[in-house]
Amino acid sequence: MISLVLVGLTVVASISRRTVARWLKAERIKPWRFRSWITPKSLPEFLARARAVLDLYARVSSFRKDEIAWSIDECTSLQARARDSLTPPVPGEGGSLVESSYARRGAVQLFAALNVATGYLKAAVKSTKNFDAFRSFIVELIEFSQSLGKKVIHLVLDNGSTHRPAFLQGWLAESYPNLTVIVTWLPVRSSWLNQIEIFFSILKDHVLKLNAYDSLQLLTDRIVDFIEFRNRLPTPFKWDYRVEDLFRKYGLRSESEIWSSKGSEIW
Repeated sequence: MISLVLVGLTVVASISRRTVARWLKAERIKPWRFRSWITPKSLPEFLARARAVLDLYARVSSFRKDEIAWSIDECTSLQARARDSLTPPVPGEGGSLVESSYARRGAVQLFAALNVATGYLKAAVKSTKNFDAFRSFIVELIEFSQSLGKKVIHLVLDNGSTHRPAFLQGWLAESYPNLTVIVTWLPVRSSWLNQIEIFFSILKDHVLKLNAYDSLQLLTDRIVDFIEFRNRLPTPFKWDYRVEDLFRKYGLRSESEIWSSKGSEIW
């Protein structure tokens, strides 16, 4: 492909693929490899929200006894797929043989929260993904936090419509006047800052990747069993990314430089 491009651009009259490969190898260039990244539309807004989340993560180790932080999100549309055939692994073989064709048995929605300080998980499998289902889960989460003696509860959330950002904080204050429930909103399109997403990736590798479940109940049971297994010895994720790392990425030494730069947009 590269040799054809070079000829098409009239850089050379003709060139072999081996010559191009030799040049790329000599220069240690691998144009077929890439990393994706979403550039924030507004740097000040992004950094302000990202800083709030990172500051919270850095502070959990010094929380008071009545304080707790939950990283929350949903893993949606988890399908139960009844495979036409599934052959278990045998000695000498690489793994299970799974028929690509399947019958859909429906889907469930997983609402989950990670205790940032301890790694303990709270979760609920529901049939729908809407604010009522989310609110029900939040009620369960807050009641559980109260049972632990917590009076200051931090919730790390994205701005998805299920969470109703414009409504949620007011509802929490009205519903729990004797508690301090603080919502820390993630920047737009920044799921990598939400620690619960790390657990979702682990869940997908260990439970959802094979996806050979004859019923929704079987899928639900497997998800619940996996979470209960992890909760036997909960371990917090090692989170090393700090505010300083974030600012360094954008070539900033302090927060004041955000506003003194070339406007509010990424340059």
